[in-house]
Amino acid sequence: MSDKQDDQNVGATSTPVFSHDQFLDVLAAASGGRVVKGSGGDSSDEVPFEIGKCYFVRTITYFTVGRVVGVTGKFLIMQEASWVADTGRWGECLAKGASVIREVEPHPVEENVYINLEAVVDVSDWNHDLPKASKS
Repeated sequence: MSDKQDDQNVGATSTPVFSHDQFLDVLAAASGGRVVKGSGGDSSDEVPFEIGKCYFVRTITYFTVGRVVGVTGKFLIMQEASWVADTGRWGECLAKGASVIREVEPHPVEENVYINLEAVVDVSDWNHDLPKASKS
């Protein structure tokens, strides 16, 4: 391989890389078009969340489950939220809810929790009661 070819391959990856806007487009398409616009007003602020609905959010560093109360810029705002340290079996957690979560710590009920959408890995609908007490 020539030096020029080698330089062109520096940082090359077989994993697709998406911009923030492309990621939000994929989420919006997967949600069947249910979109909430952030206060910024441009297309990069469109996200597929319904106000008042509960979601389980996995970010690059932690998990949060809670009720969406808004989107501001690139932040998802949740209340009645909990930090989830250990879900147990992932599929069982989504199917059965808080009763099978192994470790969880609720935020104070009236506290807003802000999640940077650029750190979101995936989001699942949460069709269960939200956790109300700490569990370890």
